[in-house]
Amino acid sequence: MSGFHDDILMLPGPTQIPGRVLQALARPPVNHRSQAFYDLWPSLRDRARRVFQTTGDVFVLSGSGVGGLEAALVNVLSPGDRVLALVNGLFSQLFAELAEIFGARVRRLEFGWGEPVPPAAVADALEADADFRAVLLCHNETSTGVTSDAEAIGRLVAETPAVLLVDAVSSLGGIDLRADQWGLDVVVTASQKALMTPAGLALVSMGPKAWAAEREAATPRYFWSFRRMRDRMGRQPPGIAYTPAVNLWYGLHEALAMILDEGLEARFERHRALGRAVRRAAEALGCRVMAAESHASATVTALYPPSGIDPSEIVRRLDRGFGIQVGGGLGPLAGKIFRVGHMGVLGAREVLGLVSALEMVLHSLGARFEPGVATALAQRELVPVGAAMVDQSAPVMEEGGV
Repeated sequence: MSGFHDDILMLPGPTQIPGRVLQALARPPVNHRSQAFYDLWPSLRDRARRVFQTTGDVFVLSGSGVGGLEAALVNVLSPGDRVLALVNGLFSQLFAELAEIFGARVRRLEFGWGEPVPPAAVADALEADADFRAVLLCHNETSTGVTSDAEAIGRLVAETPAVLLVDAVSSLGGIDLRADQWGLDVVVTASQKALMTPAGLALVSMGPKAWAAEREAATPRYFWSFRRMRDRMGRQPPGIAYTPAVNLWYGLHEALAMILDEGLEARFERHRALGRAVRRAAEALGCRVMAAESHASATVTALYPPSGIDPSEIVRRLDRGFGIQVGGGLGPLAGKIFRVGHMGVLGAREVLGLVSALEMVLHSLGARFEPGVATALAQRELVPVGAAMVDQSAPVMEEGGV
């Protein structure tokens, strides 16, 4: 295995950490009840709101993406509430299981793994049953590389009493997602994917409809109580409800600045180009993309290898021979696919390096293809973003410590 300094993380998460973020993480920790730390919060909150595309509340939690999903559920549901879960992969399935653990009566609307959630099926389910208190959607199914139409589903749920909870763990910051405009009442993400920060933080936005549900929710909560968090942060001077992951907050603050400096639309287009480049190159090498082009993810691509080749061997050889880490399949897809993450700070340089390495690995495993074609196809898709990379040269901290 290559040295960790040389490894390139092209996983579905965690992803590469930019130098600017690493510098922010390395600053000496401060007292989380000091004015210096309180001064960080307004800037962090405002940057997060812009990335979520919301004017509502955004909470930064010490925990994983699954912790964020759990927090979202306990703040808007009561035991016995009826929930419609839209299931098309491993993580949407997990969302449904979490709701059941907390006593919800969950109806699973299941679709094929590798397929998006069809809005028409959601419309039919909501029309047939008006008693759902919540709808659960995985915007970008990390296990299959499929993105569903959150905008269309948001419009449908907005016409009902139900609250729409969206798992955006592998999409927010890399794929366009407009919490307010699309009627996404609760949006959950995590720090270690497109947000370019080490694992350990979950972020959750809450809209007005979600807060109305929160007032009636009877599921016990203390550490995950958004009301308690909001009340403490609203004091003068503000307070932190619990001890936060201080240095991760500073890293996230810097990562959000990098995202906004790049510009959301430019960032989304860069991710789209990276995804197209990976898909076109992989197909030229004899792989099959799990998702159809119309709903292929801009942050994660799931690939079936050429016939007769073990995907776990591809993963192993990319890591051992080239220091490029990609992911394997999960659940029923374990041993059948491999997954490439192309999100966050990654750019044309890393994708072209992956394509070259993958070509050599597949050739060594006996795959047949025309040499050089994959690289040319990837280059063609990368022309719109050129060799652009996220700027890592700006100062880490602004004047005044924030």
